[in-house]
Amino acid sequence: MLGDWVDPGGLDYSELTPRPSDFLLGHFAAYGIGTGDTSWNDVVDACRNVIEQVQTDHAPNTGLLPGFLVPTSPPAPVMEPAPPFFLESQYDGDYFYSSTRAPWRIATHALQFGDPATLENARRLANRSQSVTAGDPYALRAGHYLDGSPLPGSNYFTT
Repeated sequence: MLGDWVDPGGLDYSELTPRPSDFLLGHFAAYGIGTGDTSWNDVVDACRNVIEQVQTDHAPNTGLLPGFLVPTSPPAPVMEPAPPFFLESQYDGDYFYSSTRAPWRIATHALQFGDPATLENARRLANRSQSVTAGDPYALRAGHYLDGSPLPGSNYFTT
């Protein structure tokens, strides 16, 4: 969930309105190993499934993930980018601000656990970044629409 302030059954924010940058796949897998609780594997699988679905449906050429996701229809929802001003800004459904942590989280899991699915998700993101920057990380803009085009006013470098 977005935070401990969220009502799990809430209308606007619930367990079905995640932030992809909070998909801590490597951490979740490590919790499973550390505790012996195999339900953490289900959490990893659920996150991985959402990443794949969103990349395929909403960013097939870039792999970019939005800041926030909302369900199209419960109880077994397909996820889609959140509308503008869902929680933080007009770019909540775009690759901006908190969503820039998602590639790091995905790649960390792929490297730590040798997971071929998250490796493919990470490669989508890395290949796109490599192609638009010609290998210069300082050429990355601060935000993008999911199709890869830059957000207005995003022509600056930020870590």
